[in-house]
Amino acid sequence: MADQDTQVELGMVLLGRAKNPEAIASAVGMLGDSADPRIRQVIAQKYEWLNAEPRRRDSGCFQRTALVRALRGRAATGDVGLLETALWTIEIIGRFDAASELRAAALVTLNDLDGSLACFEAVRLLSDAHEMSGEPAVTAARLLAMRGQLLPLYGLVANGGGTSDVRAESLRGLTGLPVSLVARLLEQYRDEKDPTVMVGVFDLVLGHPSRSAFAGFMASFLDRAQSIDLYRFVVNSIVASRDPVLIGLLRRPDGPGEKSPKGTVLREALGLLEA
Repeated sequence: MADQDTQVELGMVLLGRAKNPEAIASAVGMLGDSADPRIRQVIAQKYEWLNAEPRRRDSGCFQRTALVRALRGRAATGDVGLLETALWTIEIIGRFDAASELRAAALVTLNDLDGSLACFEAVRLLSDAHEMSGEPAVTAARLLAMRGQLLPLYGLVANGGGTSDVRAESLRGLTGLPVSLVARLLEQYRDEKDPTVMVGVFDLVLGHPSRSAFAGFMASFLDRAQSIDLYRFVVNSIVASRDPVLIGLLRRPDGPGEKSPKGTVLREALGLLEA
């Protein structure tokens, strides 16, 4: 116990002195699962110091993002103000917003404290997607799905909004949607060309409790698919689902030739069922 206390003390000292995200992560690792309230104080003080002159002390928001992540599992009600500050931080460097990952991290940590407030923030952040990572909008979509807040997700995909990453994450979060509405979405996205979005569509179909109801859509895709990579993903996902109706689609006598690229994928995937 004494050794553990000594390590926590050292971790707090190093955390206070850390000047880059790697050093922060290393110091946090030394803290283990300690719930010592002084850890929160060190994090809050360091965050406030960095945030006072962000361009000079933390250009790119890397240290603040690491600190917010370090609060996970330790945050208390008194930290909501810090997290809300992070959620509204925007720092443009060149043509990019450097605070997108900071906002995503703050949303996840806030969710541990106040799910209701996090959901309100997540709805706002659904339209806030970095063009490279999709954050924090992707995290917002994931959080809303986890919380069962389907209305904003459905509104986004039904209207074709968001970047491809955000639309895909929103689609895969709609597995609780009524069958009739899923069927309409499948008709809407039937001819979608973006593979990222289509992966979200298939995650929705295969994750839905009534997935066999969408066998017609799946059969149509298997017949029309041009991308062998997407075809392989769908076939393997069907095999993993163990759904007898969908697996039946892979065994149709009028399927692709055995030596064709699709036939090879089918043979390899169906072989997994017999292993």
